[in-house]
Amino acid sequence: ALTGLLVFLLVFSMVWPVRKFYTMPPPDLVAQLYGPLNPFVESPLVARQVARLTGPEDYVFIAGSEPQILYYAKRRAPARFGGMYGMMMEHPKALEYQKEVIGCLKKRPPKVMVMVRSPLSWLRQAKSDTMILEYIDTMIKDHYRLVGGCVRRKDIAYWEEPLGKGHEFSCSMLVYRRKDK
Repeated sequence: ALTGLLVFLLVFSMVWPVRKFYTMPPPDLVAQLYGPLNPFVESPLVARQVARLTGPEDYVFIAGSEPQILYYAKRRAPARFGGMYGMMMEHPKALEYQKEVIGCLKKRPPKVMVMVRSPLSWLRQAKSDTMILEYIDTMIKDHYRLVGGCVRRKDIAYWEEPLGKGHEFSCSMLVYRRKDK
């Protein structure tokens, strides 16, 4: 009986402080756990738009570290890297990784690019090489058009297409589509 009581008290002491999480709807739970500024919260919303704008065989490049967008949209990346962390950290292979991704983008230009604007998605360090950032900026400017974005207003996020004037600056993620030739 004493062992049963101790087990009950142990489980109760672990569950009681987090009891509210068991009844939250999934979007509220994600926002509560990851915080309101983490782009993970908007990933399903953006993924629905990516899936709408692309076909199953199209490549999608996520300029950030949100590979779950590819999973939710059931799309493929043109490069083997699922995020930017490895290219933005200070280590000997960072520039090599950036060059590899640039080569993949040239070889398999994505139909859609998602620009994640949260610093939490990049973890860029002071001494990070910026070659990939410069290439992505040029690529977007020359070959893509802005479709829409995920606008943040306090604790809510919503898709806006086309973006209203000045709303681009409120977006946690921007979605660009390759211009038709």
